[in-house]
Amino acid sequence: MYEQCYSYMMAVCYRYARSEDEAVELMNLGFFKVLKYLEKKPVDIPFKPWMRKVLINSMIDEFRKSKKYKENTVFTESGTGDVGMVASENFAVNDAISKLNSDDLFDIIQCLPEMTRKVFNLYCIDGYNHREIGEMLKITDGTSKWHLSTAKKKLREMILKSDIKLKVV
Repeated sequence: MYEQCYSYMMAVCYRYARSEDEAVELMNLGFFKVLKYLEKKPVDIPFKPWMRKVLINSMIDEFRKSKKYKENTVFTESGTGDVGMVASENFAVNDAISKLNSDDLFDIIQCLPEMTRKVFNLYCIDGYNHREIGEMLKITDGTSKWHLSTAKKKLREMILKSDIKLKVV
């Protein structure tokens, strides 16, 4: 069972971990919980989604345990505020995204601050809503929304600054 689930579970863990070692540790802890609660799995829920939910909840539990200091994030603004650049910037982002492969995108997401990355992954990739994210991470719905907005903004900036050659007309 471990071998059959390993690659799927590691793919989920990589989104939340900062390193491969941390991802392996989270995966093993999550797999232990999957085995521990296997007899309690509802029969009407398919195994893979149930396993994913147990794994994500396990990672959130570990995050709560290890969190010692409240995350402080400082972002600086470019200060230009030029509204006329919005359309060409959106084109540049769309063009850059089309040239990214999944590894590039993964690396860019990994550069987000830890809490912002967790909210982004839970909302955009795992499909949780802000209320659920707030309950899992012990933050307010508004804070979850702020982290998501910040993640989108920072990802846009990082994609535009990436090494991808852009041709903006």
